[in-house]
Amino acid sequence: MVVIPPGVPHAFGAAPGSAADLVAVLTPGVDRFEYFRTLGRVQRGEESFDVLLPDQDRFDVHFVDATAWLEARGH
Repeated sequence: MVVIPPGVPHAFGAAPGSAADLVAVLTPGVDRFEYFRTLGRVQRGEESFDVLLPDQDRFDVHFVDATAWLEARGH
């Protein structure tokens, strides 16, 4: 279990070369269903990541520079 306090930058992902199942419990309840639907379309290459940027406040998801995280994952 991971608890992330509000406002703390964080990231997560499966270890390279492995799969992972994820159950996310988000509290307090914020309507993020469309965020996750859009995120799936971005992952599948159906939309650009940039479509998420205008809705960061709406979904309470704020993106930061992920260079260090991506480098640690070998990207």
